[in-house]
Amino acid sequence: MTRLSSPLAQKFKSVLWASILSLGLATAITLEANRQAQAGETMLVLVDQAQILHLSEPAASIIIGNPMIADATVQDNKMLVITGVSYGTTNMIILNENGGEIFSSQLEVRLSSHSQVTVQRGGDRYSYACAPKCEPILAIGDQTDQFEAIRGAIAGRIESATAGNNQGQ
Repeated sequence: MTRLSSPLAQKFKSVLWASILSLGLATAITLEANRQAQAGETMLVLVDQAQILHLSEPAASIIIGNPMIADATVQDNKMLVITGVSYGTTNMIILNENGGEIFSSQLEVRLSSHSQVTVQRGGDRYSYACAPKCEPILAIGDQTDQFEAIRGAIAGRIESATAGNNQGQ
């Protein structure tokens, strides 16, 4: 068996292990969210992250108490994708085609603290994702000028990508 010891091989192994651990953590969070939701407990979702919710019967209607906190989309009639929009607590009710409640749960949306750094400069707050290089991120409550600059850059990227996809149509 050949042993990989070059710096590039070591970096590859580190990235591979980090990816495996991240996938395992994401799977564990999804399974725990499903278990909590099925047990009637509060379902935890992270801001800008998605959770899969498997249902025992087909969903016809989804009601989110405050869509500014969470969003739900139907992947297929027995699988939903719950996305954290902003931090806070709301509820979700799912009805079948006869209007009967098939699922009801509280949703708690929290910020992910994994690799996020917050810098306080006087009264201004700035947020960064550091993995391993720090880059500014869009976070509610950050200094207005930085928040708007990041939001504009993200919107520009989305617009450019959308325009590129629509050129052939």
